[in-house]
Amino acid sequence: MVQTTLPTAMQSTDPIMHSAEIFKHARAGDAGAIANLLNRTLANHGVNVKASIDGHRLHLTLRGQQIPDQKIVAPLIQRGMKRLACPTISLSPLP
Repeated sequence: MVQTTLPTAMQSTDPIMHSAEIFKHARAGDAGAIANLLNRTLANHGVNVKASIDGHRLHLTLRGQQIPDQKIVAPLIQRGMKRLACPTISLSPLP
């Protein structure tokens, strides 16, 4: 299982360049970059995401002050991952 964090070089002060770089790394399968994007999406829900990759599987750990509502959070993650279209990660349909 591989767990990564964003390289220091990606901590640019230019938010547009920074976002583009994070998206590029996330699309390439960087778990840290994927977690960064998901954290932005789920911040309003009080959720913090940690990610790791094992082969073609993305493992996400979600934490918050309250237990995140799976019916709300899971579709947000699914849509984000579909938009990302990372070729190294297989998506499963939601139950």
